[in-house]
Amino acid sequence: MPLPTPGQPWDGAALLEEMRSSTRPGGVPSEVQTPAVAEALARTVWTVDGTPWETMAIGGFCGSTTCSLDLAGTHLGRAGEDLWTVEVDLATGAVTPVVTDVRSLPWDLVDELDRLARALDDHGGLGPMELASARWLPPPKEPGRFVLSYRSGGEEGSCSREILLDADDGRIVERSASGC
Repeated sequence: MPLPTPGQPWDGAALLEEMRSSTRPGGVPSEVQTPAVAEALARTVWTVDGTPWETMAIGGFCGSTTCSLDLAGTHLGRAGEDLWTVEVDLATGAVTPVVTDVRSLPWDLVDELDRLARALDDHGGLGPMELASARWLPPPKEPGRFVLSYRSGGEEGSCSREILLDADDGRIVERSASGC
């Protein structure tokens, strides 16, 4: 199946401006509002198709040796939103991803991933289950990997299944279930 080409759509200058103009309560700590940190951040954050978010929120806080930054963004007309949480080492300026929750996926891609997972489901466990969410695993993970979460109903304790799908190779890498 054809997959979008992932990319890092920002440069340091654009992210530095986003940090300086943050409207989140508390904003972005001044300690990390530097060109070097913004450049490192630009090399860290990916989108599934290399396009910048249409809306972005960025904020954070600092401790004595590190700062934590949250970047959240969405593309209009897509499933979900992306959330990146990174840690910034104040001594070195190194930026390390802590959370990479990339869910701002084109709807047609989500539909294709669901069809592929169901076609590969030789256990038959997905049957009538509803696809609840899909997320992409960005680099350094292997390219083309997505986690699809399925639910059988809205009630607490209902059956849920997660599929780790390698869309490049057309195979289910891992599956798990709870409450089934």
